[in-house]
Amino acid sequence: MAPRSTVATGRYRFWILFVGFAGAGCDPGTVQLMAPVGAGRQGSALEVRVVGPDEAPAAGATVHYFRRDRREETWHKTRTNEEGIARLEGLVPGAYYWVAAEQEDPRWGVLGGAEKAHAPSEAETSVELEVPLFTSRQGGVVISEMYMTSPDRWETGNVHYTGSHYFEVANTSGETIFLDGMLLGRMFAWDRDVSIHGHNACADTQAMRTDSLGIWSDVIWQFPGSGGEHPLHPGEVAVIAKIAADHTSIHPTMLDLSGAQFEFGLQGAADNPAAANMIQRGPFFLPAQHYDYSHSYWFLSAPADFAALPSACNPGSGQPCEEYRFIRRELLHDVFMVLHDYSNDGVLGPLLPPCDHPVHPSFDRMPGGFPRHFTRLDHSVQRRSVTVDGRPALLNTGTSRIDLEWVPRTPGWLP
Repeated sequence: MAPRSTVATGRYRFWILFVGFAGAGCDPGTVQLMAPVGAGRQGSALEVRVVGPDEAPAAGATVHYFRRDRREETWHKTRTNEEGIARLEGLVPGAYYWVAAEQEDPRWGVLGGAEKAHAPSEAETSVELEVPLFTSRQGGVVISEMYMTSPDRWETGNVHYTGSHYFEVANTSGETIFLDGMLLGRMFAWDRDVSIHGHNACADTQAMRTDSLGIWSDVIWQFPGSGGEHPLHPGEVAVIAKIAADHTSIHPTMLDLSGAQFEFGLQGAADNPAAANMIQRGPFFLPAQHYDYSHSYWFLSAPADFAALPSACNPGSGQPCEEYRFIRRELLHDVFMVLHDYSNDGVLGPLLPPCDHPVHPSFDRMPGGFPRHFTRLDHSVQRRSVTVDGRPALLNTGTSRIDLEWVPRTPGWLP
């Protein structure tokens, strides 16, 4: 796949017009407020205007919106009218909202993009925010599916069972690609202004999590092979299981993953000789029984020498150093971001404000939002299938909110 920094993408734009009314003061961040045009009622509204590259209104575009400065699990959805405008009513003055938009396109399947802003909180005000909608990147290897759900403890003999978790990668190009040496890992991404063990607040972590030159990672796995051992042909997928075994005896909704091509091969876990073991590179290690793959933010990169990757301490970690390794932008094949909100679990006090961006928006503009705790055991997070030039393709606009969906599991094949 061409590196993200060199892929040319078409872009549409939509404008957000906020109308706010009297309420508590709030710093609008990067949103520029216009001159007040009068005082009014309590409450806020947004007018979202979706336009194409020729500034023509885009009728029927879908607008998703979500309040991010409180525990809210529901994404709201509406459509633009014939003038390309959708009015969002009943918003909280000063609240922080995430807004995404998508529009069907015969050539690219779907165009997508997203932006974040505060609703006005003082006198009635107009705010305009331009957000581009990007075309889907085509070709290369992407993360096509991730399953991270586990049964309740009472269903598995008081054991937090995560052995049935898996990833799936897909070759969306027209050529055979070898997985040998590629890196799969979790990105450093911080979503909430919370200090855990004295570190990781938004201010502490901004330099690392919003690095525009690449991403930082504390858990990295490498595909085995010397360069020509693990081909992935056009349209094929490969499953990387936490444990490549039949899990149906643990719980009836679990899967038989004994046919997975790869397994993480963690210490203490059963080994399937038919599945090639992924190589754990670190820099952070945990034994198999404690490792949970439900972390939200993952990447896939081209082959790289782990020892040569630049290293640094998490800037908010204090002592001892929490080591991270740097993956340059030009190495990245894919970023896969899923929104969780555990920000107030076990934390007393008011709801914690969000960080502006979990990662630099050039890598992903907005995580996908899905049900908290992933209560459907038979569902996974998958990259959406769309039709491009009459052929099926996987959506990859660089906006996980638009690109990913929560649907019934399909390990080993594409819907």
